[in-house]
Amino acid sequence: QLSKDKLDKLPEESQMLFDRKEELKVEVRALEGSIREASEMIMRTDLINMKRVMRRLDMADKNDVPTLKGKVACSISATDEILITEMLFSGEFSDLEPHQVAAILSCLIYTDGKGSSEKDGQNKAQFKCEVLGKAFAGLQKTAERVADAMIDCKITTLDKEEYVAKFRPDLVELTQRWCQGATFKEICDEARNIYEGTIIRVFRR
Repeated sequence: QLSKDKLDKLPEESQMLFDRKEELKVEVRALEGSIREASEMIMRTDLINMKRVMRRLDMADKNDVPTLKGKVACSISATDEILITEMLFSGEFSDLEPHQVAAILSCLIYTDGKGSSEKDGQNKAQFKCEVLGKAFAGLQKTAERVADAMIDCKITTLDKEEYVAKFRPDLVELTQRWCQGATFKEICDEARNIYEGTIIRVFRR
């Protein structure tokens, strides 16, 4: 049981706690406002910088109206829309057969690989098909050009080496074999440390 003195102090303590709660509410609202303003400022800065990238790559005119190139980029959702649009408009697919196009596109879909492959040279692996090797080298050069444009336009979160290295060639020749009629078992037998589910997802996309 509470003593009389404690009972007398309860209303006073309750009032103090209530006042403190109200003070904390005001502080929370102020902090939420600051966070919201900071987020909006970051978004505005990112938007301005991305507009610069679009103009730099001729995807938007000086009034920020999308060009044909920009409209193509807007219609792509399965992968890096800027990179694939640059490849399309620079004619990198023009001399490739359909199965070779699909093979190179696997680099833009399969970005799950982790580890040291880019350090030990696997991203520069020799392809059995010279055409695929040349096409992959073209993809890397285009990725470097896109990365340079983004960095010049103050997209500071981008690391050029990481951006280029994430487009991996692991499934290029396997994709070509699949398009040419190889069985899924043959594909899985040749795949190194790649889950069957990952292969299916890449092929479908």
